[in-house]
Amino acid sequence: MTICIAAKLLVEEKQVKLIAGMQTWQEATLVSDVGKQAQVPVLSFAAAAITPPLTQFRWPSLLQMATDSSAEMNCIAAIVKSFNWRRIIAIYENDVSGGESGMLALLSEALQSVGSEIEHLVLLPPSSSLSDPKEFVHDAIAELLKYMQEDNLEVGIHALRAYDSITAISRTIKALGSDSTDLSKSLLEGISSSNFRGLSGDILFLDGKLSEPTIYRIVNIGGKRYRELEFWSSKFGFSGNLNSEQSGKNRLSPSLIIWPGDLQARVPKGWAMPTVMNKMRIGVPNGSFFYVFVEVESTDSSKKPFDGFCIEVFEEVVKMSERNYSFPYKFNPFSGTYGELIDEVVMTNL
Repeated sequence: MTICIAAKLLVEEKQVKLIAGMQTWQEATLVSDVGKQAQVPVLSFAAAAITPPLTQFRWPSLLQMATDSSAEMNCIAAIVKSFNWRRIIAIYENDVSGGESGMLALLSEALQSVGSEIEHLVLLPPSSSLSDPKEFVHDAIAELLKYMQEDNLEVGIHALRAYDSITAISRTIKALGSDSTDLSKSLLEGISSSNFRGLSGDILFLDGKLSEPTIYRIVNIGGKRYRELEFWSSKFGFSGNLNSEQSGKNRLSPSLIIWPGDLQARVPKGWAMPTVMNKMRIGVPNGSFFYVFVEVESTDSSKKPFDGFCIEVFEEVVKMSERNYSFPYKFNPFSGTYGELIDEVVMTNL
């Protein structure tokens, strides 16, 4: 409730006529409750993942300098479709405001529309639960400064929309002059009717939020650098440029992407959990001179067909993993060099 107190102080003590900011939908609604009572417009940088019913009636003074999250989820689904992935794992932070539930619902719906589904959910604790938040922030800032020194100086969408918000406000104030009798109401009406080309795109409001469909830039991240690939929009799909909608296509070009391990033009298929009918096959070199580490088909009846230190370590790790899930496997002996064994693994011939 700290943000509510801060908003009330701004309205009552500072006599502000407009409040801009708010990075989360929960903050936006709390401040909008204050704005509704004081009849002060609120310009939020966040929007609801799923628009609540009667939003404009509940928060008539709220303007969302953002679009809903459905376009973003559709973009993710389009990328998944490009690589024919049928099942994905969603990793997300536990949002204390519960905003992630709406995002997951939209993502699930978007994936189903392309024939895919969320197989597992991995929940990370909120950053507020960190044992030493100050140290975390310090390290994050240090990493950011280091990143900025690597010629990655392009600002993000939030900074661009913040700039466009100030532009919309200044344009409205300039148009009103000094004759307005009800400044807060005039500001709300003036900003709502904004129609200009900003740094983040076209600024045009419809039903209290930006109406222009978001265009996303797909980037390929490797280490601390990234490569710009293509654009995506609900209008034209994937495209290498924004000038011609005729160049749009349904799939992202796999040849543009460098995958982990510096792999190109080879899309990862993911890992299917082994089953009793389809066990994980483990290649074991036959004829090794280091019998202490790996020994295949021992003539000693007291030993197992596959023995040695490496085999024992592997089996102990499997025992530990089987506390959480089943891991059926079988050892396959291989006669040949280590390089040939690796080739067989790559070709899935074991």
